[in-house]
Amino acid sequence: MELLRSAWAKLKGVLGQRGEDMPRYTFPDTLEEFGYHFNEKGELVNEDGGGFQFVVKEGDRNYNQQHYDALGELVTEYLYNIMEKELQLEKIYIPVDAKREEPQSFIFKSKDALVSDKLMVLIHGSGAVRAGQWSRKLIINENIDTGSQLPYIRRAMDDGYGVIVLNPNLNEVTVNGRPVKIRESKSPEEHGVNVWQNFVLTAKASSIVIVAHSFGGIVTCHMAEKFLEEFLQRVFCVVFTDSVHSADRGRWSQPVKDFMQKRAVNFASAYVPLDTMLDASSPDDCLSVSAGTKEHERTSHACIDSAFKFIRDNFDTWIIDGSMAPRDFLPLPENLEDFSPARQWEAKVKKEEEKMKKEGDEKMIKEEDENMKKEEEAAKNGEEESESKNGGAPGSGEDPRETQKNLKDGEKDRDIKAEEDQAKQPAKESSEGGQGEGNAEGEKAESTSSQQGNESTSSQQGNESTSSQQGNESTSSQQGNESTSSQQGNESTSSQQGNESTSSQQGNESTASQNKVESTEGEQYSGEQKEESAAGEPEKKITGDEEKQKQPEVPKSEL
Repeated sequence: MELLRSAWAKLKGVLGQRGEDMPRYTFPDTLEEFGYHFNEKGELVNEDGGGFQFVVKEGDRNYNQQHYDALGELVTEYLYNIMEKELQLEKIYIPVDAKREEPQSFIFKSKDALVSDKLMVLIHGSGAVRAGQWSRKLIINENIDTGSQLPYIRRAMDDGYGVIVLNPNLNEVTVNGRPVKIRESKSPEEHGVNVWQNFVLTAKASSIVIVAHSFGGIVTCHMAEKFLEEFLQRVFCVVFTDSVHSADRGRWSQPVKDFMQKRAVNFASAYVPLDTMLDASSPDDCLSVSAGTKEHERTSHACIDSAFKFIRDNFDTWIIDGSMAPRDFLPLPENLEDFSPARQWEAKVKKEEEKMKKEGDEKMIKEEDENMKKEEEAAKNGEEESESKNGGAPGSGEDPRETQKNLKDGEKDRDIKAEEDQAKQPAKESSEGGQGEGNAEGEKAESTSSQQGNESTSSQQGNESTSSQQGNESTSSQQGNESTSSQQGNESTSSQQGNESTSSQQGNESTASQNKVESTEGEQYSGEQKEESAAGEPEKKITGDEEKQKQPEVPKSEL
């Protein structure tokens, strides 16, 4: 560890020398002047709603880095403002006995931190982060909750804990252009010991939990070495998030190792699912489990639910008998290949493809539904237009079967009326050219035939007829007694009476109530049968006398 410190100091010296040769820039004093603000989701956005952009000047790395650092300082002040005003944390300066104008650091604590029965101590990692931060990069590039300790502070308060927030990276201040170390906080470890000495030792809490990220794990172990008895009596569990304390294991005494092995857990960055036990654990170190992310700076946020479950479970057993709760973490999978970066990437790509396919299918279904609705609306509009033109005909919503029935009933009424009109018409007599005379008996027969429905169609009898306007006529002149249904060849039959109106070689035949009246006229045709005659032979004319002889006499009882 000392070698690492020495190398880091040399690197800082080199960077400092190089920095002296680089121009220094002046930047705005507020986020608004930078053109940024935090929206309601805690995201840092510009005036157009876009996210942070590192490159401000193309090709000028120095300017862009200074711009980022200056913005980061303002983001830190914004977070401090939330901690003080919204969460009501107190800003306490250290050393507590600092002289006037002596460089100072500070911490945050809740108002009940020193009097509560339960206390949570939060320690961030190394780098540019300050009190209340896990990762400044995540705050700037994603949102304030992902990169800050705010969610831990809120949950701790909800669970009845007092809270102390350490600030181990604030080790020096600039005085007259030169860095000056802060007494009792010259290093992160010294800062931790100072805070424990002056605040935690005097706090009333009998149940203390520590949450430490990255280098904060080394700060924690250093405090345990200094205050081991206090740790054994009051610290019931420790939650590390991707801690690096195991890298310096040789510094810790066996009692400290035993303490960590028994009461601590390290949620480390890993490819395997959250809460999976890792084989990185050693017999003299705490249990290591997956934080559910492979990104170091994201581990604290990713494991927060599991961290608080671990804290609650162990608090319950601690207050009963001082023991630790069973550790119900997941076993390490046998096939780790499935969780390799390549497989993770393949799974991510596949998930994106499935998402795109699902969105495409949903879009297609939506378009089909819209097209169907449009077709239904168009059809409905067409029906309404047809109804307005036809007065409630097709498209009016009426039952087609009911419409057809009404049409048939209308035809039936017209046929009955035609029958009645024909029955009332007085029989006509005509004689011409010796083709026969219509006598009274013939007229009665014709009238009887009309009344019996030879020229009408009853819907019950299945006879077909056309109205009197279509050319039904009864004549007894040159054509003889004739019953035809128009000149278009309609049949008039009565199923009950067995009457037939057919066209034969000798003309139309009309049967009415057992009487047959035959009449021929030239080349007359009935509706469906064509007149046939012998080849080359003229039709035989039947005179009126012959017809009279063929007609049987109709009994009066049948008239």
